[in-house]
Amino acid sequence: MTKIIAVANHKGGVGKTTTTFNLAGYYAGLGRKVLACDLDPQASLTKLFGFNPKTVHPSLAELLLGTEEAVGEAIHATQTSGVHLIPANSQLADAEKRLITRMNREQVLARVLRPIAEAFDVVLIDCPPALDLLNTNGLSAANELIIPLESSTLQLHTESAPDVA
Repeated sequence: MTKIIAVANHKGGVGKTTTTFNLAGYYAGLGRKVLACDLDPQASLTKLFGFNPKTVHPSLAELLLGTEEAVGEAIHATQTSGVHLIPANSQLADAEKRLITRMNREQVLARVLRPIAEAFDVVLIDCPPALDLLNTNGLSAANELIIPLESSTLQLHTESAPDVA
């Protein structure tokens, strides 16, 4: 069974994209075939892999909306051997708005990945920094979850947090 890992946290700047990028390289270094999915409209993972979000086509937005029939065309080889990418662009924000009216809208990414996941050993999903439908799709499609945390007092919540002056 393919390992599908969502890298998610509703807070931005905690290292979700960096974690996803480095995990892709790690698994590829082990000889695994990796698919990275950029689910963030900011497209930082797409940029890290050297693609221009404004020109790369097709993207995950088209797949989620069902306007791209050949899922294989949206899978782009990266410069890292063994790593492929389904890129993102700003159209993902619009796609999310259009998905809201659909039945089973939280399962759209899982349905997109189902026919292609078995061709890979690991699928990594870089989720957006939000509690939204895109993030829900990433979590629903995954069978494992990584939650990167920034090591700071704001990340820790306890009933008896000390007063900081």
